[in-house]
Amino acid sequence: MQLRIPLLFAGLLLALVPATVSAQVVDDVSDLPEAADEAQRSLRFENMATGAGLSQGTVNAIYQDRQGFMWLGTQDGLNVFDGYETKVYMPAPFDSTSLSAGWVWDIKESRDGLFWITTENGGLNRLDHSTGIIKRYRHDDEDSTSIISDRTFATVEDRDGNIWVGTDGGISKLDRVTDTFTHLVHEHEDGEHVDIDSTMIPAGTVHDLIIDEDNTIWAGLGEGMTRIDPETGAFTN
Repeated sequence: MQLRIPLLFAGLLLALVPATVSAQVVDDVSDLPEAADEAQRSLRFENMATGAGLSQGTVNAIYQDRQGFMWLGTQDGLNVFDGYETKVYMPAPFDSTSLSAGWVWDIKESRDGLFWITTENGGLNRLDHSTGIIKRYRHDDEDSTSIISDRTFATVEDRDGNIWVGTDGGISKLDRVTDTFTHLVHEHEDGEHVDIDSTMIPAGTVHDLIIDEDNTIWAGLGEGMTRIDPETGAFTN
């Protein structure tokens, strides 16, 4: 499991800018097998920096879609590189169909070809790349079916097409039919957290979500890990 830790790149290892250099991994390759020697000598990389299309230099997330496009979530914008040029999605004032926040934590594509983007204090964004239109899912204190928090970190799609979202307040599940959320949270009526409580998920931010071939969701939290059965909602800490 991979935690969402900002990757402080001087440049992203992608083909974009003209300057090409050879990468040297070891000083002496005389002892390497011939195939490894040839591979090492032919290893090349090109840098993608803010001056060459990247909207911001801190890359939090990298995702490759079914078309092979590279999606790059930075601390100021969502970048899509098609191999020739980069399209940047940014928040736009007074435009509710634009990205809700520039700080992007995660990018995933669902089976219907839509993209789900988690953001810092901007909630969840659903992007139709063919139109460029974004739908925002934001927390509303007066609506219990809204997403549980606007600090969102990871998503995963289950077998039924529901979108599970990891936040700093627990896990929200988006029902794609009703377009509403239900939640797995760690809370007590007295406001106290108990570190070991089998009736609740562990306290802390949900940093990452993955789903395995058996349709089991695994959630990495700040204070442990939870295994969830999406069909029943049952979980094990």
